[in-house]
Amino acid sequence: MEFTVYSSASLVDDAEALINSLEDELSVTKDTSEIAQINQNGSGTVTGSTADLMGKALAMCSRTNGTLDISVYPIVRAWGFTTGSYKVPSEEELTSLLPLVDYTNVQYDEVTGEVILPAGMEIDLGSIAKGYAGQQAAELLREKGVTSALLNLGGNVQTIGSKPDGGAWQIAVKNPHNKEPMMVVSVRDKAVVTSGGYERYFEQGGKTYWHIMDPKTGRPADSGLLAVTVIGEDGGTFSQGQKQLLCIARAMLTDPAILLLDEATSSIDTRTELQVQAAFDELMAGRTSFVVAHRLSTIKNADQILVMKAGNIIERGTHEELLARGGFYANLYASQFAKA
Repeated sequence: MEFTVYSSASLVDDAEALINSLEDELSVTKDTSEIAQINQNGSGTVTGSTADLMGKALAMCSRTNGTLDISVYPIVRAWGFTTGSYKVPSEEELTSLLPLVDYTNVQYDEVTGEVILPAGMEIDLGSIAKGYAGQQAAELLREKGVTSALLNLGGNVQTIGSKPDGGAWQIAVKNPHNKEPMMVVSVRDKAVVTSGGYERYFEQGGKTYWHIMDPKTGRPADSGLLAVTVIGEDGGTFSQGQKQLLCIARAMLTDPAILLLDEATSSIDTRTELQVQAAFDELMAGRTSFVVAHRLSTIKNADQILVMKAGNIIERGTHEELLARGGFYANLYASQFAKA
């Protein structure tokens, strides 16, 4: 944890004290925390920041359709990632734990703060707690008049305003292969959050196992993604384009047999779209894919393109065939890629 605050030095102490307080309050491994008590007793009441985070965590579980699931904690523990005693759980152990993983079975009353868990279920808010803590620390400093600061919580960087000279903050993103900087992003008043399997892992039997779990299998997520970096307003809320990128990443994580994409890159800038399209080309290989798009760049490589107008199919063929006909598709393509 490293804070750079261009104001009174005492404010750094205030921010660090808040972070430490939140860690005690939210940590599943602290016996005195409300979450630990709920796990031990099967029910309980959350208050203050824990109640706030509980609502946010369940909402995130819902938004990701369970790709993020706060009830995966017993499986994470079975792999030893909560204790450092790493091991590959037996098939029998995972089979017994998987039925307990389902955030929709968590009963939470937002009015009273009461939480009730099914027998054997345990929850952990740690997956979003670091981002939440960073947001709270940044908000504290803003309330105290700070207009320039950088808060590095390790993988979660919160920036307030610009550097004192007015320049943007330069945030390095690590290469997951060697942990050396591979790029630098320039931001002002943004959060830069990076997560990847390279952060915590162990090797056994010639295989590498990392801490990011797939709630459906009880095993480390096998998505082909080494790391993901998200740049947002505060590390917890994202622009429409960033939300779209998260949805795309989620689609890659689930490795679907059939892929449905409806205007999947409509809110993404052109440069990022090219990178996303390259990833889509790999993702679509060997599987049935349906793509709905107005940006024709996203469907150029399709095996078959159906051109619709006023609810009717007016043309069909490959990209090259449709261009050769010089019809509606060709005119639309020319309008999108006309030379200046």
